[in-house]
Amino acid sequence: LLKLRLGWNSFVTLDMTKNTKLTDIFIQNNKLTFINVSDLSDLTIANFQNNPATCIKVSSSQLNNIPSGWDKDSDANYELDCGLVYVPDDNFEQKLRSLGIDDGPMDDYVKKSKILEVTELELLGTCNNAVLLSACASTIKALTGLEAFVNLKDLHIRTHQVFALITSLSFETLVNLEKLTLEIKYNSLTNPTLNSIDLSKSTKLKYLRLENVPLKEID
Repeated sequence: LLKLRLGWNSFVTLDMTKNTKLTDIFIQNNKLTFINVSDLSDLTIANFQNNPATCIKVSSSQLNNIPSGWDKDSDANYELDCGLVYVPDDNFEQKLRSLGIDDGPMDDYVKKSKILEVTELELLGTCNNAVLLSACASTIKALTGLEAFVNLKDLHIRTHQVFALITSLSFETLVNLEKLTLEIKYNSLTNPTLNSIDLSKSTKLKYLRLENVPLKEID
């Protein structure tokens, strides 16, 4: 994909991080609260105007040489860090909303300032008695964004489909972690694939509980 024209629509979120070959984008007159073009090194023409977003995330090389073909609103700024954390899994974001951690729209992003306030986090599956966990609408399938919870001391993850979609899980950024619980309850996940976790940087860990998780390696 080289050119993207989505102007005059009602998009609230738009993930372009994997479309790294884009050269032209027209996303004006939408409802985008956050715009990220930091991965689009070939982007020369862009129209960001008439969106609620006041921050457009760019790379350092882009910031040093903003193309003349880019158009934005006067109250929007190009920045390296918009103070947001990427949380693409809707169920993960919805859980953070229910906990009061995400107070913005459902747009795949959570304020970093809110995440840094969190010292305890429980991600407990609500379909423990379901015949198939994949049929549970609330199950989390990706934990992208968890790495930003650097002040976490207590983390509990129970019965989510993510355990059947990944083989390894790293907690290397959670350097303040003191208590970690990972569990799969009531045989709700028939084929868990998670077999290794990295706790090498969690030097403050005092309590570790693993239940029905088929780990083969702990670093």
